[in-house]
Amino acid sequence: MNLGRRQQKYHSDQDSCRGASGLRWWVWWICLSILLVACSLDHGSQAPGDRSQRATTASAGLVESSALATQTPATSGKYYPVVDVLRGDALRVRVDGRVEVVHLIGVQAPSLDQCYGDKAQEALRSAAGEAVKLETDPSLGVRDSLGEMMAYVWNSRGEMVNVWMLSHGYARIKDEGSSMLTFEQELQAAMEGARKSKMGMWNKGACPTPGARLPYDYSGENVQSRPVPATMMYVDGTSGGYVGANLRLEPTTRSKLLMLIPNGEAVSVLSNKIPGPDGDRWYKVRYGNLKGWIRSDLLVRDVPGGPPSRWMLVDASPQGYAGANLRAKPSMQAPVITLIPNRKLVLASPRTVLGIDGYYWYGVRYGRFTGWIRSDLLLPPPN
Repeated sequence: MNLGRRQQKYHSDQDSCRGASGLRWWVWWICLSILLVACSLDHGSQAPGDRSQRATTASAGLVESSALATQTPATSGKYYPVVDVLRGDALRVRVDGRVEVVHLIGVQAPSLDQCYGDKAQEALRSAAGEAVKLETDPSLGVRDSLGEMMAYVWNSRGEMVNVWMLSHGYARIKDEGSSMLTFEQELQAAMEGARKSKMGMWNKGACPTPGARLPYDYSGENVQSRPVPATMMYVDGTSGGYVGANLRLEPTTRSKLLMLIPNGEAVSVLSNKIPGPDGDRWYKVRYGNLKGWIRSDLLVRDVPGGPPSRWMLVDASPQGYAGANLRAKPSMQAPVITLIPNRKLVLASPRTVLGIDGYYWYGVRYGRFTGWIRSDLLLPPPN
């Protein structure tokens, strides 16, 4: 009897365990199914490229220009609160909990100690409003050499504040050292429209106070709008012992270095000579796709070394050469125009130019060819 009861209890316990085990399996399968459905919905609602782009944008706190190619800037990105306006081309914005200085790309307003500087500051305060959207330019990156942000700024009305400041005559275009700005044409058109209409600081009566400090190129006598005396000049830093000239973003030696241009290279001159804040005088130039400033003492109007004016004899025999290569530029990496045999006469410049490779070079003419020959391969002709 007791054995029968024990067996009955054993079978009853076994059945209950089997029932509990089955229930646990059903619960596990239901949870797994819900998880799989949720994952598939998440993947279907957002492409991998979208997720990575959102992560990048959020970390930078900015809207990338490339992301706006098919969107209206006024309806993309997010708004950031304006903390303060520093001057007519810079403001402080709270980006993801951090206060950042943001410079308006392509905009240069008068400083606060200059005529119209305070009006430009108030104009930016009004144009920006309480919150703005920020858009970077692919050619500049997010930050400048000082680590501060550069952006196109959009207000809550969908207006680009950069263009607004230029179109109302509160600023001029700032050369960012790139001719490939996303909105370069819009910025240029805005400033030219204000200048022609004599709006804001372009009006001769903008600074009526006698002795007021005018921005160096804001008055009607705009230094960059006057005729440029030369369209082409040549880099020559030889007199200072330099292998070339630094092309800088602004006319000061403290400005960002864009590149080193070797001696002998031609640059297009875009302005008259102007004084810089450090006492040097500067030319605004274009070299290839870059625009910037070069110290005036590092540029000459003629090919460095001067026009060919004396005869010299090619003699590369001490180096074991049959002659000297005439090169297109004062550099061993420059293309060879022709080989001039030893003992041939060439018409050479009166002085040499220091090349970026450390050699000194003469500018020479040989028949119908002109170019450069290393100075150690030329000798004065015998009497």
